[in-house]
Amino acid sequence: MRGTVEKRTGTASRAYEVTGFVKAFHGITLHGVLVLPALVWCLSRTSLSEATRCRLVATAIGCYLLTAIAVLGFDLVTRTCVRCQGRSRARASAAAPWVAE
Repeated sequence: MRGTVEKRTGTASRAYEVTGFVKAFHGITLHGVLVLPALVWCLSRTSLSEATRCRLVATAIGCYLLTAIAVLGFDLVTRTCVRCQGRSRARASAAAPWVAE
């Protein structure tokens, strides 16, 4: 929400400073929205049983959730560390390149 407010007030660079650290999390979750239905569609055209297809989709969803949680956790920890230690933006971008973007 803060990023949207910053963007609407005309300070796009500030909006990315406020919310840009979740860029990787945003990308992963959006890919999940695109890939999972495609996976279901592809599996529906196979000769696998319904139970097997459901297990495969459930496994894919679990993998996406674990990956998304891990990336979000890493993003939050990296942002907290950068803020707490007072590192410069250049040093932060070396540790997590999406922070400076």
